[in-house]
Amino acid sequence: MTAELRNGFLLSMSAWMFVGLVGLFVLGHFSIETYFTVSFIGLVAMMQLYAPTTERPTWWQGLMWVEAACFLVFGYIVYLRIVTF
Repeated sequence: MTAELRNGFLLSMSAWMFVGLVGLFVLGHFSIETYFTVSFIGLVAMMQLYAPTTERPTWWQGLMWVEAACFLVFGYIVYLRIVTF
């Protein structure tokens, strides 16, 4: 079950990031900040959808650290937007 969960998560996250990238280019709003924000929203959503119910595998613990780092980067992006507004 763990491998199936991990593979489903990776496939869904890759699809989200690809569709987000294409969508931002089509709409003409691509920048690193907007792409990171779209990808981060996808990461948070996918973590809620694929959260293990019984035990947390080791790869999930690492993913929680990635999410924490992404929260810090997202906070910095928000800070820069507020300061330059």
